[in-house]
Amino acid sequence: MRIAGRTSGGRGEWELAGVQDDITLSDVADREFVVELLPGLRFRTGCWLPTDKWRQQGKPRMRLMPTASNAGHIVYPLTAALLLPKPKREVRATGDGRLTLADDEYAVEIVKFDIVELDANHVVVTPTDLVLTNAGGDQVRVDHVKRMRLVLDLWTTANEKSSDRIAQMLLVHRAACRKGDAQRVLKTGSRLR
Repeated sequence: MRIAGRTSGGRGEWELAGVQDDITLSDVADREFVVELLPGLRFRTGCWLPTDKWRQQGKPRMRLMPTASNAGHIVYPLTAALLLPKPKREVRATGDGRLTLADDEYAVEIVKFDIVELDANHVVVTPTDLVLTNAGGDQVRVDHVKRMRLVLDLWTTANEKSSDRIAQMLLVHRAACRKGDAQRVLKTGSRLR
């Protein structure tokens, strides 16, 4: 399955698409999405696919739950956890030409994921890769496992040099990811950038 970015009249939306084995969109509707960065390392997103809006509008758009924390749509805490620059919501508002991994110079076009758990209230997904794009149509694929390996290496190095200011921020980032605090992951990701 995947989360796909759509222009939606200029604001940028994320829609669900695809199937996994016998699991369809109907099976994951009305459940909060939980991202598993690594086995046991999860954060709640506050995002869901509300059946009523999907059926009325005919498009499986993800929405923020009314009681959700203010971490924003699923791509923002995910990119912050992966220590990627801040993406733009709308592709047309990004740079042109060669894609640059810098704040607001790219958008997340696709997040491919595997479903690892499904219960009455939650769907736990682990990303496999992200496709980043810009207004010029240039794309970069980010392999989730490889990127997490780099983040783990940074956390390890930060632990060894904990007196350094950036190392201290990386340790706060690690603690936020371990705690599953999407808002704090977003804040520390922003501070590290």
